[in-house]
Amino acid sequence: MGHNAKNIADAARLAHGFGQGLLNGIESAQASSMIRVNNEPVVSNHPTFVFGHLSLYPAMLCQMISIEPVATPAGYEELFMHGVDCQDDPKCTIYPSLDKVVDHYNATTEHTVDALEKLDDAVLVGEHPFDFFRDRMPLAGSVAAFMLCAHPMMHFGQISAWRRFAGLGATS
Repeated sequence: MGHNAKNIADAARLAHGFGQGLLNGIESAQASSMIRVNNEPVVSNHPTFVFGHLSLYPAMLCQMISIEPVATPAGYEELFMHGVDCQDDPKCTIYPSLDKVVDHYNATTEHTVDALEKLDDAVLVGEHPFDFFRDRMPLAGSVAAFMLCAHPMMHFGQISAWRRFAGLGATS
């Protein structure tokens, strides 16, 4: 195990725990709905979309570091991939249940973080296959830190705001 891998894994576990705390008090039936203000939906990502979206990135990271990923459920990429718009789904007919989405997110994130923690740092200071990130983050470790730490925290902020508008308040 390398020091960089351990540092990224520690930060990823902290981010993961923060996301778990955001789930407190959210009922599955409301988790796919956009918040409404004056009867108009606030176009922002809801909890189901956020956890579904974040569940896709650990598999990409596994491919980057040559680790077998947790299989992505059928239809998730079409619903949750970068560039796909979050849909207001108050009748819960578009998205899988929050529980199902969170279960996949937890399984794939925990698998990936556990595998990452065992990596030698040589893997993380090497190049990665993602053209999108190459100019901004040339090393695999930078991409791993982004995918497991910064990216989730950015989206967890969306859930934090959603919670407040839904009257659920902050988490402890």
